[in-house]
Amino acid sequence: MEKKRSPIQITRSLNQIMITRKPYRIRSFINRSYSITRNPSKINRNISTHDRSTTNVLKRNQRRLKEFENNIQLAEQFKTHRQNVVEILKDEKNIDALFEKEVPIIVNDYEKLTEEMGALSFNDIEMRNTIMLVCHSLVESMYIELTLSKLEDKRIKPYLEEIKSSHWFESLAEYRFRFYNFKSSQFLSSTESDMSTQVNGNNFVRFNSCQKNSHEYIKKFERSFEKYKKAQNEPMSHIQLATNLVQDLLCTHEYIPTTEIWHYLLRNLGTLKLYNYQQIIYLSLFQYKHQPTILATPKEQDRLTAPLMADHFSHLIEDFPEILSTLCQYQEVRKDKRTFIELLSFLKLDKLAGEVMAIKSPLLSKAKYKLPAICPGIELECKDLFISRDCLYSIMKSAINLELYEYVDLLYDKIVLDSIDPYRIQLNYEEKRLVEGSIFTPELFLIMLEACKKSKDLGRVLWLMPFLDEYVGKNSVPVTLKNSILEVLKTFNLEGKLVSYQKIM
Repeated sequence: MEKKRSPIQITRSLNQIMITRKPYRIRSFINRSYSITRNPSKINRNISTHDRSTTNVLKRNQRRLKEFENNIQLAEQFKTHRQNVVEILKDEKNIDALFEKEVPIIVNDYEKLTEEMGALSFNDIEMRNTIMLVCHSLVESMYIELTLSKLEDKRIKPYLEEIKSSHWFESLAEYRFRFYNFKSSQFLSSTESDMSTQVNGNNFVRFNSCQKNSHEYIKKFERSFEKYKKAQNEPMSHIQLATNLVQDLLCTHEYIPTTEIWHYLLRNLGTLKLYNYQQIIYLSLFQYKHQPTILATPKEQDRLTAPLMADHFSHLIEDFPEILSTLCQYQEVRKDKRTFIELLSFLKLDKLAGEVMAIKSPLLSKAKYKLPAICPGIELECKDLFISRDCLYSIMKSAINLELYEYVDLLYDKIVLDSIDPYRIQLNYEEKRLVEGSIFTPELFLIMLEACKKSKDLGRVLWLMPFLDEYVGKNSVPVTLKNSILEVLKTFNLEGKLVSYQKIM
């Protein structure tokens, strides 16, 4: 059995337990008391800390009481103000005074609307975003070129001369960023979205009418190009041209422009061989919905963008069909046969090829070439689309320069079958019929003779000769056409025809 302990032993054990147990902490007050008892040397310092904490608590409580009093006072003021408003609104005269009786004004035209409401501002999101993308890209290109020109490195100077006529002064990564930023309207959320100050401008893209017209823009472009032609030999004159074009675009105009302004810029920049600026315009024309394909990485290393399809250009052709020739010329300079053939889709060559096989007429072209393996076509939403003969002539010249001779005959047949009058050709004309009146003009003869010479196609020459005989017998032959006829006859050794033509012309 366990030995019983005496009361004195039990008391001594309890005292040992109480001494060894740690004190119970309540907000560290007991700790401080315990430390004071354990460390008498720190008594004064602990007392001062306690007094300072107590003072801070009292100040904080006073601030909160003051805040509560202010809130109660504001609430009372609100109740008083609300009661005053209710009393005022009880009077019906006061309510009637809030609503003035306006006499309705009948407006029948835009001029009357402007007179009554003042000048209105209109917007076209697609055109605005394209203008901003073009301007930003031009300014960025100018800035890079000017920065490079300041470097004292003789190795850079030859490359600086090539920049303005280069197809490769562009980065796919930078193009992706700019295209997405501007075509999605994301640039509007940027504090630096207004670039007019960078070209000493004082306005922004805005239109005073909802009507569309490009003449105002084109007049300004004409003045800018005239200035450039006068100073073309001066260094950095092309940068001044780009600055002027940006100023022309970044300002308020009366009407919303059409795709005609891009047609004008593409054509004139190409004529002046400013291919860098021309490429900037071209790459800015695509719509935001095409960004998955436009911004894709090309498989070929010699291409900036992935292969394009006819659908990428539909909105341009439907808005201004004449731009088709300019787009074809753009591909001609860059030797891009694939995109050129895609652009021929708008001429509905797929349906035209079937009609040519069914219709038997001496007017239709005959050559050694069979129908092309690819006869592209596309359905357009707008049916009444026309191009001029000059537009189609330009496309035929580009086809010859790209050595796509099999398409030249189809393009000629397009004139025969789809001409509405001597000046216009319908892109998607349904009712096929032979054109009435004279088909051949000196310009068309020159194109067909050039195709004969470059393709070395005697069959095309023999088919063309009866039409030449008729034209030469009835009309005065221009010098350029005369020289071309004689050159072709010599090339194919048609001595009899050569002698007779020399006598007639």
